Formats: sequence, C-alpha cells, structure tokens
Amino acid sequence: MKRRTKITLLALSGLLVVGIFTYRCALEHRSCVGCRGFSYVTARSVFGVPFGRSERRELPSGIPAGHVHDWWRYSLHTSTAVSRTFACKPYRFADHKND
Repeated sequence: MKRRTKITLLALSGLLVVGIFTYRCALEHRSCVGCRGFSYVTARSVFGVPFGRSERRELPSGIPAGHVHDWWRYSLHTSTAVSRTFACKPYRFADHKND
C-alpha cells in the first residue's frame, strides 16, 4: 500500500474508535399529571452531535379538549460505550403519586 493510503486508513480507524466512545443514548420517561399520560423520548448522538430522536406516547382515553400536557421527567437512562447511568425519582407523577 502507498503511504497516503495507510495514513487515510489509520485516520478513518481513529475516527471510528473515537465515534464508538463518544456514542451516547439517552431515554427519558416523562409523565403528565393532568391526564396521567406517559411519554418516552430516546435521543442518540455521536461526537456530541445529535443524529436520532424518537418519541412514543401512551395517552389514556377521554382526555378533555384543550388539554395542554405538562411533561415531568421522572426517569433518565443514559448509555455510552463505557458506562450506564440511571436517575429515577421516587414518584412517576409531579403530584407525588404512582397511580
């Protein structure tokens, strides 16, 4: 191989390794005290740059018209290549209830 090709492959390999170690995935569990609904937000990033975000909601039936959700985060799970963190509040809703 030519010297330029070796340097290019080495640089790309270095970027791949750094990318693996800077990958981060965060999952937020949120709740709305007004309607007792839930929202799950997943966010992913590499090199500190976000590249993927998804949100899933579980809402109860019979939500009144005009209801504005007041989302409260009760749990956060963060995963990287070398660590995992979990931060949970003792209650799922802002009014300190779990029902």
